[in-house]
Amino acid sequence: MVNKTHAFITITFRLLLVLLMFSVCRLIFIWHNADLYTIKGAEYWDIFAAGLRFDTATILYFYFPLVCFYFLAKIWVRQRWFYEAYDLAFITLSLILLTLSLTDVAYFRFTLRRSTNDLFDILGDTRDMFGIYAGEYWWLILVGLLLAAFFVYAYRRIMRMTWYWTGKAWASIAGLALYLMLFSWVSGRLSTPLTPASAPLYVPPNHVTLVTNTPFTILFSFVRERQPLEQKKYFQPDELKEKYSIYHQFEHGTFQPLNVMVIMLESFTYTLIDPKNPKRAKTPFLDSLRKKSLTFTNAHANGTSSAYGVNSVVGSIPPFIYKPYAGSGYSSNFIHGIGDILKDEGYQFRAFFQGCDEDSYGLKKTVALYGMDKAYNRADFGDKRFHDGGWGVFDEPFFQYSADVINESEKPFFTVLFNVTSHWPYRVPDSFAQQFPADELPMNKGISYVDYALEQFFKKIEQTDWYENTLFVLVADHVGAKIPYQQRTAANTHEIPLIFYHPGGQLMGKEDKVVQQVDIVPSVLDYLGYNKSFTSFGTSVFDTIQPRYWFTRFGDLYCIRDDNYFLQYDEKQEIALDMYAYKTDSLLQNDLIDSLPDDTERLTQQLRAVIQTHNMALMENKLIE
Repeated sequence: MVNKTHAFITITFRLLLVLLMFSVCRLIFIWHNADLYTIKGAEYWDIFAAGLRFDTATILYFYFPLVCFYFLAKIWVRQRWFYEAYDLAFITLSLILLTLSLTDVAYFRFTLRRSTNDLFDILGDTRDMFGIYAGEYWWLILVGLLLAAFFVYAYRRIMRMTWYWTGKAWASIAGLALYLMLFSWVSGRLSTPLTPASAPLYVPPNHVTLVTNTPFTILFSFVRERQPLEQKKYFQPDELKEKYSIYHQFEHGTFQPLNVMVIMLESFTYTLIDPKNPKRAKTPFLDSLRKKSLTFTNAHANGTSSAYGVNSVVGSIPPFIYKPYAGSGYSSNFIHGIGDILKDEGYQFRAFFQGCDEDSYGLKKTVALYGMDKAYNRADFGDKRFHDGGWGVFDEPFFQYSADVINESEKPFFTVLFNVTSHWPYRVPDSFAQQFPADELPMNKGISYVDYALEQFFKKIEQTDWYENTLFVLVADHVGAKIPYQQRTAANTHEIPLIFYHPGGQLMGKEDKVVQQVDIVPSVLDYLGYNKSFTSFGTSVFDTIQPRYWFTRFGDLYCIRDDNYFLQYDEKQEIALDMYAYKTDSLLQNDLIDSLPDDTERLTQQLRAVIQTHNMALMENKLIE
């Protein structure tokens, strides 16, 4: 093979082709998810200009080895088969990155963040759902195939177009040197590296997910997963303990060994059961239950996926690392979960019920980590007639099965019941199609069916001798897909229902104070009268003295919310980016960070205390005092 092709021209044209594909994917992403953002005309230019920076960095990170290999090969290698193999490797990598980018076009609506490496865990859990996804997003698959065909055609065309560019070895060496400089600049050898956390430097925080891209965030999640947390030194130990502590001990007298059942409701967005919402799902049972329960109308999920939800609800650990705690490198730390705590108090039956597969979303390890020694799933249920064709067993028969198992268990018990039917695609049994018809919101059908399943479950257990002696906690694992009539912002994308119900107790009323999933463990222990030390990142909802906060990591930013304000914080720059009075400014348009410096400083310092405590506890293995 005669070396007529100018290496620098050829590789540059091919990389520009990849850059074009990334831009097209961003355009499709913005179009499909336009209802999730408020974008003014001039802001589109800023988004695409910043997006080119991140796309260029992504290309240099992923393709740099191939670029170096190509330049060096052009000096010495003449065999055609070598370049054919090289072309295959280049095209394969490009199509993989294209697939990841287009996958997030659809998946983003369920998580509201660019995917990280946990996407591969989720893909494994959804292998049985491929047919359903293909039917729902056929147009996206078609677009992907067309883009792939165009890419392969254009890639081959570039070879013919650049064939007559003559070049020598010195040209390849010069081209390699130039790309080495570009890579050094992007990776931080010559400047500050571009990372997902750099996005707020170019666009407002609410547009961060538009300028980054999925291959970029996945790559950095692999890197960060292998990097230890950074030890923060915002406060001295005594000052930190005064501002925030994860070590608790209630001053109670006698422990009351009530049964405890946590019911985790898949994808239950608060808006969809809010009595003030005329387009809400029909939930007559939950409506009646709330009238005789303690209900929180300002409750929040700490994360955006089921795995994060279980770790927050059962483990009382916020999602501040790039994998749910139970699946992270810190999960080998010493921990005394709520299952272990209650075991010490005589609870012999501690179980997790899930109608899906044994280890969906890594729940098997999570269950064991927090002290639950039994897990019941669709294989234990056994009857394939009630399988929904995707996620698992329809809720109503699985709830009935769970009631039977619990009824035969030792008392007192601690259980978690996790439903599946309210997850997309919201399938209900054919026999209920008329009872729960689809309205303008497909998710309403699934939620109404879950309400029915809960009603049947409670009717069954009301006849038992343990019902009156049971504390029920109903909480969502995370919010569901985007609701067409709701404008979502970083401040409201985690709003979920939270209900405490004790048939034999006096829990009653409605609370509007800020609460979060990590508050559930301390709340349960507080209500039971537990008086020994334990660890939790939350605060009991029954505590009327401590200030209330919700905190999370939203994309690459940390967020905190109290009863009045919502603040976003950039950990890398260690500055507050913005603050809003979210109750009166629901679309987050009036930044108060300059006009209310005292409140900005107060929330910033509180969030720093949480971050420093979290990192120290995980890095120094101090989840047990």
